[in-house]
Amino acid sequence: MTAQQPMASPQAPAPQYGPAYGPPMGPAMVPPPMPAAPASFMPAPYPPPFIAPSAPRALWGFLLSMIAGILVILNAAALLSTPFYNMWVGIFFWIPVIDPSAAHGLIFAIGAIIGLILVIGSILMLLGYGTIGSIVVFPLAVLSLIIGGGFVAGFVLGVLGGILGMLGR
Repeated sequence: MTAQQPMASPQAPAPQYGPAYGPPMGPAMVPPPMPAAPASFMPAPYPPPFIAPSAPRALWGFLLSMIAGILVILNAAALLSTPFYNMWVGIFFWIPVIDPSAAHGLIFAIGAIIGLILVIGSILMLLGYGTIGSIVVFPLAVLSLIIGGGFVAGFVLGVLGGILGMLGR
């Protein structure tokens, strides 16, 4: 009996590599690094967060209105003194319409409240609510004439501050 010999297999042909492929690389052969894209062309990993534009702050309106509020409060406090009250009555003739016995305290209370609201309106302007702050400041500056308008300068500064707050300046 003849032992069967395994059939000789034909030798596999050597692989043919095209121009895009080369022979397999060994551990010593490392491909060159890829050139990095410029940072301006790199896509963002996520969209940038939305930042709402801030409202313009009425800085000059704030300053003038704040000074007006302080002057109105000082004017109201000065009316507590009898000599100042008597002098101021000569200029602003409508002040003694209020009962003279309660005039000092009532006029002080009215002036302090108007002055505090003027200060609050000026802070609204600083926070970016120029229109609302102006709506608060302007009429109260005119109303401050009840007690003398913060030595009149408070009235003028309040009106100017209200206008500048409305304009966002």
